[in-house]
Amino acid sequence: MEPHRNERTGLYRPTVPTRIPRSVPDDQFNEMFARLPSHRDRALVAFYVSTGARASELLSATQGGVDPGRRLITVVRKGSRQLQELPASPDAFVWLRLYQVEMQELIPAGAVNRCGGHCAGRPAR
Repeated sequence: MEPHRNERTGLYRPTVPTRIPRSVPDDQFNEMFARLPSHRDRALVAFYVSTGARASELLSATQGGVDPGRRLITVVRKGSRQLQELPASPDAFVWLRLYQVEMQELIPAGAVNRCGGHCAGRPAR
């Protein structure tokens, strides 16, 4: 048997690393949110914070999966690949609508998208 060594921790008991806090103070979050460059980014962050969904799940959401009246957004869950409705904050829907209005101004009236005009709610002309 080896003689006892005067160590702070045992050989098989490593120190537990200190964890980084999982929350951001409100003032720092508000400052970061104000610095976001577009309404799209603000909408994504607002949905991310209010729903708790993964970023990849939020990016799978479609325009048809948004129900502001019921305050729900439908996403495809990562593990099960099932559609799931998640409650979201009213502010997130406000930012989403501001982004949609902004995009309507940038798309010409007669433009046809990749789906032949059927996806975005604008019929092809």
